[in-house]
Amino acid sequence: MKPSTRSRCRSSGNRADVIIAVATVGLILVLLLVIFRSPIIALLPIITIGLVSQIATGLIAWANKLFDLKTDSSVSAFLIVVLFGIGTDYILFLMFRYRERLRLGEDPKTAMISAVTRVGEAIASAAGAVIIAFLALTLSTLGLFKSLGPAWRSPSRPRCSPASR
Repeated sequence: MKPSTRSRCRSSGNRADVIIAVATVGLILVLLLVIFRSPIIALLPIITIGLVSQIATGLIAWANKLFDLKTDSSVSAFLIVVLFGIGTDYILFLMFRYRERLRLGEDPKTAMISAVTRVGEAIASAAGAVIIAFLALTLSTLGLFKSLGPAWRSPSRPRCSPASR
């Protein structure tokens, strides 16, 4: 791939990632503010999931270098949406159970312990299903789906790589 093409590809991919991230975070923030009416409860999941997203992106880049893997440029955008989507889902599940326990008269610490005890198994099994689904994508014969799991890049098919951005 020519240097100018690679540069344009990176620039376009970075812009798309920013637009997707801002739209995703904005929508989630508005929904959490409407549901919980608390800026702290709305921001806490965003900060936590944002941190996890950065760690995941770094681990993907590290794995790509270590195992000489290549991923399609759509992977980073998809990762943002999936992480924020499932992360928010799990946090909502936990927060609703927490509020339920508070309404039953438990103190905050006991309510959180009860909520985690009640939803922990469900969240862990749902996370396991998501992991298995992504691993199954590596068996796909369609390039776009295959790249959502780790995908090898054929030298004859250059792509933008999130690790190269």
